[in-house]
Amino acid sequence: MKNIIFIFLIGFISFLYADTSLIEKEIKTKNFAKAKVLLEKNNPRNIELWRKLGYSYKEEGDLKNAIFCYEKVFKIDSEDYDAELALARLYLQTNELYLSKKYFQMILDNDITDVEALLGLARIQKKKENYSKSIVYYQTALKYLPDNIPIILEIAEVYLDANKLDLAERSYKKINKIDDTWSEAWSGIGKILWWKNQPFSAKKYYEKALELDPENKEIVNEFRKVKDSIKWNLSATFSFQKEIEDTYEIKSYNQKYLGKKRFSDKLFFTATSFWQYADKNESGLITKRYYDSSYLKTDWEVYDGIKVNFSIGGSLTDSTLTVLDGGLFLSHNFNFVKVKNNLNFGNEYFYYWEKVRRNYIKEKFILNFEKVDFQTDYQIGKIEKNYILDKSEISENTFLDYNFSLKYRFGKIAKLSAGAVYRYIDYAYYSSLYYSPIDRKIYGLTGSLYYPFKKTYLYFDCSVNQDNSNIWETNYDAEIGFSIKKISISFSYSEFKNKYYQNNNLSLTIGGDF
Repeated sequence: MKNIIFIFLIGFISFLYADTSLIEKEIKTKNFAKAKVLLEKNNPRNIELWRKLGYSYKEEGDLKNAIFCYEKVFKIDSEDYDAELALARLYLQTNELYLSKKYFQMILDNDITDVEALLGLARIQKKKENYSKSIVYYQTALKYLPDNIPIILEIAEVYLDANKLDLAERSYKKINKIDDTWSEAWSGIGKILWWKNQPFSAKKYYEKALELDPENKEIVNEFRKVKDSIKWNLSATFSFQKEIEDTYEIKSYNQKYLGKKRFSDKLFFTATSFWQYADKNESGLITKRYYDSSYLKTDWEVYDGIKVNFSIGGSLTDSTLTVLDGGLFLSHNFNFVKVKNNLNFGNEYFYYWEKVRRNYIKEKFILNFEKVDFQTDYQIGKIEKNYILDKSEISENTFLDYNFSLKYRFGKIAKLSAGAVYRYIDYAYYSSLYYSPIDRKIYGLTGSLYYPFKKTYLYFDCSVNQDNSNIWETNYDAEIGFSIKKISISFSYSEFKNKYYQNNNLSLTIGGDF
């Protein structure tokens, strides 16, 4: 009897071994489907074979079957760490974030110091764009591996996504202290400096990154953009505009030439020249007009986030100063909040048909909080002595003009925004020479779309408004642009329309960096 049992056991073990060897052979020769059938039929509780098959599926990119195999392991042994970690990573790859989080959290519940689980949860929150939560998980992981460069690189990327540029820069500099041979750290600092509008400083960091990794296409492309940003940027715009009001119609053909050049991180100039030929039909009387206005603007950053600017311009055809303007620009990032404020004051020749000038103080305040944008524009001033009412008196005309807008941004590839606007305009006197409403309140809704595709982009913006006199108005802009090597070309059309006034503009812009 003992001999019979012994022979039976030997035979059974030989059968299992032969079956296991056959399954391993099928896995080795990549006959995964056959191995899966044999495993389910003859050896369904063999953890190591399911693990081996799952790993093989994963290596071949078949994530669905890899998940199936690791789920088998987990069902057999719910405490199998390797299966938990594999499933968490696989579900993250397939963007099944709820299931990925479930398995990473199970690991973390068993061991709060598990770095792999902390990193997994950080990556899930990053994909969800919950950057603050992602940063907490990354920071916790770094407590256990403080000098791990790949982790520091990942948290730097999240800081960039969260617009925490100073913290991202600090992370890249920390990498350089640990090991200064990582090109990603040098290019990362270069990218931040470029985003901070410091291309000359950024250029030095990109050059160091390319010394370390000259074949890195991403760094090469970013470096090219930095070099282009310190070249002369030249553009020419040709447009046709038509304005219609109850008593007149103006058709104008316009040319605008613009040149920008940055001479350092702190100083750059913009030169603009505008030329127009127009005819005005006012109650059957045709008036033809040539007009030009050219100006030079300089911006100087006196301190990080603090700029002063000055503009001066004139017209040859009207032999007059067209703009004299000075201002102060401030910007600062407070964690997730970005604040900008631009204060200007000056004098401008703003409506040449009637030779009207004004003195003004204007301010623009912008607050960005994650996906919410708030903006207010405020302008106060006076029209210099000119006709008011129906050209019956001459007087200065004080005015107040301000608006508020609140927008929400969403979308990744196609960038969308939607929001509401309010504007208030009030002049002391009505004038028939220029737009001068009294106590006008305007309420509206606005939306925009920006869609980039390779070297092409589409842009559309529209708003619908109503004022306190129940006058409705619509405004929309549409633009398509594309790049051919160093040249960019765009076509745009805009229209503003209400009961009393309409403005249409069709334009072509050609430009590039040289």
